[in-house]
Amino acid sequence: MSIHYLGKVYNSAKSRSLKGTNVQCLFLSNNRATPEAWPGKIMYFFQHDLRLPGSIMATKHTFAFVQFFRPYSASDSRKYEKQGLEVWSSKYSAISRDCIVPISRIYSQVAVAKKEIRRRNENRNSESFPLVIILTCSSLRQFNDRPCL
Repeated sequence: MSIHYLGKVYNSAKSRSLKGTNVQCLFLSNNRATPEAWPGKIMYFFQHDLRLPGSIMATKHTFAFVQFFRPYSASDSRKYEKQGLEVWSSKYSAISRDCIVPISRIYSQVAVAKKEIRRRNENRNSESFPLVIILTCSSLRQFNDRPCL
């Protein structure tokens, strides 16, 4: 399923094309003063009809079920951050009520590239960590003055 919202087409993971499934959603931070953008993948859309008592018409609300990527913080992600990219774990966060997002909270689509980083652990064995490197609309603004469309 796909929806058209603010001039863009957003697809769910169940649609034919995976283009437009990776998005950033805005949430208020813990101090409730600034918004935070979290990247994730839209799994599906659903609608809820709300009819208040004494009301003739029902109001439709459209939601997206989004699985968010886990944060990744390590020193080897700094080289990407200097280039204006964000590094996130390729694993999804646990499913919670935050996964149900009104479509008005979808900020933008994001481009996702998967990469593995190899590191040696304390036993001198090589471990690989699958990561997601994300090019966001705010990343693009660093490099050119034009707004993202």
